[in-house]
Amino acid sequence: MATYLISYEIQSEHTRTIMDSLIRNLGEAMQITGTLWALKAEVSAKDLRDTLRDQVKTGDRLMIVKSGREAAWHNILGTNQWVVDNF
Repeated sequence: MATYLISYEIQSEHTRTIMDSLIRNLGEAMQITGTLWALKAEVSAKDLRDTLRDQVKTGDRLMIVKSGREAAWHNILGTNQWVVDNF
């Protein structure tokens, strides 16, 4: 199982709410900042993009990156232990 970082810029508040709900339902998810999520899932980054991109409208952005082996953070919304365990 991989851990991914999902970042998006979506203009519509309603669509951001839908995107957050979709991400939560895709696996074990933790919100890091307002529009940055960490997600443990058994699918590829391409599959995640294909699932989420229906919410991305003209002018919106979506980026999904499979995490590496090193991370550093400060004052995130989620728990430090989740990051330690999954990155």
